Amino acid sequence: MSRRDLVVSAVVAGLCAAILVLFTAIEDTPMRWLHCGPLARPEAWADRHCR
Repeated sequence: MSRRDLVVSAVVAGLCAAILVLFTAIEDTPMRWLHCGPLARPEAWADRHCR
C-alpha cells in the first residue's frame, strides 16, 4: 500500500466518522422530543432523561 492509499483511506475513515457523529447529534433532538414532548406519557416526563 502506498502513502497515497493510506492518506485516502484515512480521509475516507474520517469522513465516515464525521457523518456518524453528525447524524447521531441530529437524531438526539427528535428522539428526545418524541419521548419527552407534548405527546409523551406523563410518566415519561418524570424520567431523568426528560428533565
